[in-house]
Amino acid sequence: MSSTGPATRAKPVRLFQAKARPPLHPPAYIGRVENAPAVQDTVSRASDEFFQLLESYQGQLGNPDASLKDIEPLVQDMALYQGRLMNDIKSLPEGDPGRGILEEMAGMVTSETTKFYRGEYI
Repeated sequence: MSSTGPATRAKPVRLFQAKARPPLHPPAYIGRVENAPAVQDTVSRASDEFFQLLESYQGQLGNPDASLKDIEPLVQDMALYQGRLMNDIKSLPEGDPGRGILEEMAGMVTSETTKFYRGEYI
C-alpha cells in the first residue's frame, strides 16, 4: 500500500442552494377607489351585503342545531347575490380598483356555494 500524502477529505457538494422564497401571493396594491359617488355607493353597498351574507352563513355553519336544509335558503340567497355582484362589476369602469374588490367577493361567494352543493359540509 503506497501513500502519496496526507489523506484529504472531499467537501460535500451542495446540489441545491437554499434561497429565500418570495411570498406566494404578495399583497396587491389595488389603487384608489374612484371618487365618483355612484362607484363608491356600488362598492359600499355590495361590500355591506357581502359581509352580512357571509357572517350569517358562517353563523349557520357553526350552529350545531342548524341542518343543511336550514342553511340552503341562505346559500340560495348567496347565489342570487353573486348574480347581482356580477352586474355591479360590469357597471364599474374598466380598470377601476373597485372591480377588483367586487371580483374577489364574487369568487369567494362562488367558492362557498360550490362547496355547499358539492357536499363538503356534510
